[in-house]
Amino acid sequence: MRNLYRRHRCFAARGPAAGFGRTAPPPRGAPTQLWPTLIAALALISAGCGAPSASPAGPTPPAHAPPTPLARTSIQSQSQAQPQPRPDLGPLLASADIDGALVGPAKPGQDATLVIVFASWCGPCRRELALLGELRHQQPRARIIGLNAFEDWGKLSDQHKLRAFLAEHAPWLQVVHGDERVLQAMGSPRKIPSMYLFDHSGAPTELFLRTQRLPPDAAELRAAIERTLKRADRADRRGPRAARTTSTPTPAATR
Repeated sequence: MRNLYRRHRCFAARGPAAGFGRTAPPPRGAPTQLWPTLIAALALISAGCGAPSASPAGPTPPAHAPPTPLARTSIQSQSQAQPQPRPDLGPLLASADIDGALVGPAKPGQDATLVIVFASWCGPCRRELALLGELRHQQPRARIIGLNAFEDWGKLSDQHKLRAFLAEHAPWLQVVHGDERVLQAMGSPRKIPSMYLFDHSGAPTELFLRTQRLPPDAAELRAAIERTLKRADRADRRGPRAARTTSTPTPAATR
């Protein structure tokens, strides 16, 4: 009993910092001023690539955005979850790409358009672009357009580095600089990568927003494109197809 009392007094004198209920202090010689910066960087990596408040896309995103329990985010399910501006493909099609060429409407036979908002320094964006590079061979009826945003955030990259990245990893991708007008038409995405899928008429069908979920894998992207292409096939069976892009797209159906 006396030994137990001595141990209790010893623990009370040393406190919980001796190894009970508290994490160990930083190693000797490590600058403690760097710890908040490292923690913030790890939180940004785990939550996705965001944008500063000075960007045209809006305020600084939260440090963590939990993924939705749904396998995908449709237009209807998202409107039930929270108000979301309806993406408009028109301003993007009316823009010029980084080489000065007009994006314009889809070519005959292209019955789906996928827009990915990305930056060359964003790791998840690079993985999604690699998946899309493989899917474009499997789904030649799908058109893929890159919307470059936040490229110079934190001086992580610039236009020269962007072109070098595209030349090495995605020379097939048509890229448009994401100015305020085009980004607002897409709903002002606050995290990247975010992707938008449109059908043959320009109506949005499915969204993959990084603020609400993790980036999709190849199987999910393939299934989403196939669902959108089926809409075009049904429209062909009903008769002559209307114009490729409409100003007031019909509500997207969910499966």
